[in-house]
Amino acid sequence: MKTSRTMPILAVLLGSMLPLSLAAQAPPVIHEWPIESAADDGVYRLRLPLEVYRYTARGDLADLIVRNALDEPVPFGPIAEAIPAAAPAAALSVALPWFRIPRTQDAAAGESVSVYLARDADGRLRSVSATIDTDGTETVNDIVLDASALEQPLSGLQLRFEESGADLSARFDVLGSSNLADWSQLRRDEPILLLRQDGFVLDRRRIDLPTQSVRYLLLRRVDSAAELPLLGVDAWTWAPSTTPQEPERPVLETGAGAPSTIPGVFEYGGPGPLLVERADVVLADTNAISEVVLRIRDEPTAPWRELRRFTAFRVATGAQSVQSQPQDVGSVRARFWQVQTTPPQPRAPSLFLTWRAEDFVFVAQGEGPFRLQAGDPRMRRASYPLETLLGAVRGSVGQEWQPTQASLGTVREVQPQSPTKRGSRIEQRTLLWIVLVVGALVVVVLVLRLLRERGDSQ
Repeated sequence: MKTSRTMPILAVLLGSMLPLSLAAQAPPVIHEWPIESAADDGVYRLRLPLEVYRYTARGDLADLIVRNALDEPVPFGPIAEAIPAAAPAAALSVALPWFRIPRTQDAAAGESVSVYLARDADGRLRSVSATIDTDGTETVNDIVLDASALEQPLSGLQLRFEESGADLSARFDVLGSSNLADWSQLRRDEPILLLRQDGFVLDRRRIDLPTQSVRYLLLRRVDSAAELPLLGVDAWTWAPSTTPQEPERPVLETGAGAPSTIPGVFEYGGPGPLLVERADVVLADTNAISEVVLRIRDEPTAPWRELRRFTAFRVATGAQSVQSQPQDVGSVRARFWQVQTTPPQPRAPSLFLTWRAEDFVFVAQGEGPFRLQAGDPRMRRASYPLETLLGAVRGSVGQEWQPTQASLGTVREVQPQSPTKRGSRIEQRTLLWIVLVVGALVVVVLVLRLLRERGDSQ
């Protein structure tokens, strides 16, 4: 009777090996895109869309591989020349000449203003003076900025103040002109804040502008606060080497933040290992302020890495709402983000990521059609000297040469390929030997047990 239970045990053990071996060989899901181009060439440039990042398996993008019609990998990789650093790190800070222009707060009040301008032959302002007859009405000072000496497009302004320790608050309309007579609106009702309380600091002294060339700027006060202790105004302007090749920098809102077990801590999942340059934490409630610790990690079980500490705020000023500015984070890749708020916020803030659209280059080795594959963690793209290749081609045909632009077609799932056929045979042979050895050991153990049971029964 005892031996009758031995054979079912053997069948169960041997039968369990099959699903285990099949699970070990479960293939990853591979996605691929056909590569399309309007012209035939030997070298192509490809800008990665967001969809590609969603399907990558490796945080360093090494599983991205371009294959030809014979399924052979071709030279492919990122190019640094098309990836300038983010503003303001890749921008130049230039101090602008500035001048105060008085005017009455109430435009309907009667006033007489005389403005005297002195300009050089090239249009640069040497002096600006004004006299005003206000009939006793209070005046405010607008600011005229001379940007005529800038050689590159203007992208922002940074205001500098005297370090008095006092709180500062103002609002400006920003106007631009090429002749000091005709003005166009660039920004409306821009807040400038420098507030301190209980160790918190609200600092918003930068005004971002649409990138453009403008000779003169007017900062027009739209509030009635006290005069600002202005020391100067700096212009952010793109460096000449980075202006022509500025990559796209889309802004992406992550999914809703999930509260963790710690009060005030929220976790977010991104679409993939994007190259993020700015992070904007927008508090859920108006009239709220918190110290924020921003952390990242690549895998769900990996430890969090601290990225940045800053003050986030969102306050109402009349009909308007003012919030803290986005934080420059350099260039980081991460799939998962964490926001810790102190004091703890009751609701999850919104997280917006400004990421850099990356350019890759591939060489059309072999016959097409060519396709981009992603999602196989076993694959690791080889390193190719593509920068050397591009430099050599430009040395031969001219520095203006650029690779032909290509794009991606519709994504589809494909059957994964093993890294090599030899590797596939080795894996199958190894698995077979493991199954045979384990099966033999199980048989030996059961035979010994059977003999022992028979000896006991005699």
